[in-house]
Amino acid sequence: MIKSSLMLCAEGIIRDAETNNISVFKIFENIIPEGLPLFFPRFMVLVFLDREDKDPSEIKCTLRIKLNQENLVEKVVSISFQNKKRNRIIANIGGLPIEKQGTLETSLWLGDKMLNKYKVVINEPRKTTVETKQG
Repeated sequence: MIKSSLMLCAEGIIRDAETNNISVFKIFENIIPEGLPLFFPRFMVLVFLDREDKDPSEIKCTLRIKLNQENLVEKVVSISFQNKKRNRIIANIGGLPIEKQGTLETSLWLGDKMLNKYKVVINEPRKTTVETKQG
């Protein structure tokens, strides 16, 4: 059975070609925007997958991003384990607009089975005050 041991969303996910190590920065978790709508120019998803010997080496999964149950992104992802037990997916969503506050849920599906999900809270925009001087 194919399983996911980790899923997260961040502004940057980099795989070092020489060492094959992954660096993640600006992990999305609890966002207080300056205002709405909000736009993420880079929204990246990292998923770790594990498989057993009896599982296929190549699969197709569906990556879904929803805001308050409303579909924003649905993308088919082809995954090749290359006859190994583990694989990592790094998906780059090139621009993600957010119209309102709520829960942003990213999930990875294999058929009708959810392998993993990651939630980001989009809070009410920050209260800003403007002071003027009389002079």
